Amino acid sequence: MIKKDWALGILAISGFVYISVFLGLALFITFFYSTYSLLSLSAVLLPLILLLVVLFVLWKRSYLSNERKGNFLLLVTAILCFIPALILVGMLGKNEEKLNFTIEKWVNQPDDRVYFVYDFLDEYEMVGKSKEDIQKLLGAPDEDYFYTTTESVISYFLGPEVGWISMDGTYLVIWFDDENKAVDYQVETH
Repeated sequence: MIKKDWALGILAISGFVYISVFLGLALFITFFYSTYSLLSLSAVLLPLILLLVVLFVLWKRSYLSNERKGNFLLLVTAILCFIPALILVGMLGKNEEKLNFTIEKWVNQPDDRVYFVYDFLDEYEMVGKSKEDIQKLLGAPDEDYFYTTTESVISYFLGPEVGWISMDGTYLVIWFDDENKAVDYQVETH
């Protein structure tokens, strides 16, 4: 049996490590716009599972389980350890929503286009599309930004660059051949 003082120490250290991992994951999710994936969900759930295993071992092998206060402490800790995991899953969901392309978001949130432009480019193949098809999909190109629309190039303002200090704008620039078919595109920051 694990002595009460040792069990309380193990519980405190486990809680500290769990909260530290939670804060690290929260920062990672925030700064790198992580979304739902097997890797991200594993990273969120693995610390929770490890803490629950530690709590189970303490419940089975320590003197804490012999006292009413000890059982209550372990139960409350087990319940509270789900809160950080739920917060992290919520953060992943918020990023998932922010990064998914829809026509409505493209039209109504022009300064946030920078977040979902890559989802758009994954969903729609630009090379080979006609200028008319692209403009039906995305609307008229932006005239008053960095690139001036010509016969061979159009650009769409995506919003301020992503980062802590946003000094420049980000643009989706699409180049066309003589038949008004897209030959190349690029996301640029200027």
